Amino acid sequence: MGKLAVALVIGVIVFFGLAWLTTPPPNVAQYPIPGWAAVKEITALAFSAILLLASLFVILRKDYGPKDKHWAYGTIGTLIGFWLRP
Repeated sequence: MGKLAVALVIGVIVFFGLAWLTTPPPNVAQYPIPGWAAVKEITALAFSAILLLASLFVILRKDYGPKDKHWAYGTIGTLIGFWLRP
């Protein structure tokens, strides 16, 4: 597995970790921090764009083998699933 594929796997783990860590506990949700939603959305969008570009780089280059491309396709599928969740 290539270094970029390992980076994609770590990126997806960090992406979901950030989403989990930035979700406030239920008792704090009634008193949200002003502007926190904007920071959370911008961070998610930026991290998604970085992972998407890295995945597309792996998919479109001929230097990477099928195993690396499977991780890239999986990363894109994970991003699509994250943004389409209800």
